[in-house]
Amino acid sequence: MGKTIKAQFLVATLCAFASLSPAEVRSQGSINNPVVQLVKQHLGSIATVITLDPNSQPQALGSGFFIDSKGSLVTNAHVIENGRSVIVRWRSQTKEALRVVRFDRRYDLVVLETGYVNSPAIPLGDSDAVLVGEEIVALGNPQGLERHRVNWDREWH
Repeated sequence: MGKTIKAQFLVATLCAFASLSPAEVRSQGSINNPVVQLVKQHLGSIATVITLDPNSQPQALGSGFFIDSKGSLVTNAHVIENGRSVIVRWRSQTKEALRVVRFDRRYDLVVLETGYVNSPAIPLGDSDAVLVGEEIVALGNPQGLERHRVNWDREWH
C-alpha cells in the first residue's frame, strides 16, 4: 500500500477515538488555537456511517471522511463488514451508499461512493512523516453524536 492508503488508514482509525466536545476544546484555548482552527475547517467533512443487518436494523456505527468533492468517503472496513446495506448521514441528510469502491480488510479501510456532491475533502498527509510524540487531532462522530466530537492528543504512540 502507498502513502495515501497509509494516511487514509491513520485518519480513518483516528475517527473512532474522538472524545471532547467543542465546548471543551474552546475552554482549552482561544479562537486562535490551531486545534480550534483545524476543527472549524474540517469538521464538516465528517459523516456518520451506519450499517444495517438483513432485517434493516442497525448493526454497526462509525465515522468516515470525504476524500474528494464527488462524495467518496473513507471509513473502517469493520464498520460495514457483513452488513446488508450502508447508510451515510451528512449535514442532516441520509443516503444509502451507492457502492463499495474499495474494501481492504488488511488495513481496515473501505472507500464508499455515497452520491453526495460538493463534499468537502479532507487533505491527506504523509503518514511516513508522522513522528512519535507529535500532536494529533481526531475528528469523528462516536456513538452517532454528529458534529460534536474532537480529540486532541499530545502524546500518541
